[in-house]
Amino acid sequence: TGKSVESMNSVFRDARRYALIPLLDTIIKKFSDWFNEHRKDSVTGSIDIKLVPLVEIHLHNLWSTAEKTPVREFNSYELEYEVTDTENGKNYVVNLIEKSCSCKVYDYEKYPCLHGLAAYLYFLEVEAAPGRRRDIRIKYHELCSKYYWTELSALAYYKTIYSVPDR
Repeated sequence: TGKSVESMNSVFRDARRYALIPLLDTIIKKFSDWFNEHRKDSVTGSIDIKLVPLVEIHLHNLWSTAEKTPVREFNSYELEYEVTDTENGKNYVVNLIEKSCSCKVYDYEKYPCLHGLAAYLYFLEVEAAPGRRRDIRIKYHELCSKYYWTELSALAYYKTIYSVPDR
């Protein structure tokens, strides 16, 4: 994206004047610093939080709207739901097992869109209803790709990137 290119340019603004090898050394050192920073963040996080902050905050922001979004169960076995988006009045089909929504946001981002979260909240509500216990259990973080789980994210940064100068 344009914004990330801008920020990368500003990070390496001075280094762009270097010859190739010193420029590469500067880039490797910066990546090493970033990895170390992310490693510290992943280690200091709470073990109770199962999702990386980006996704956790996103879903938290959607929560109040999702609670008020109308949901109708299509297929209780397949966990398919029809969710009516109150902003545009359109209906979307969510499948919690396949982790997909007909709006395609859930499919692309690999974490629930508004419709997916609304369907999950409905699923929890039905599961808690008397006489309606299901065999299927879905935990909140399981709605997302494992790549957004904090434990897997921490593994991505466990190795050290060493900056070794060219000489």
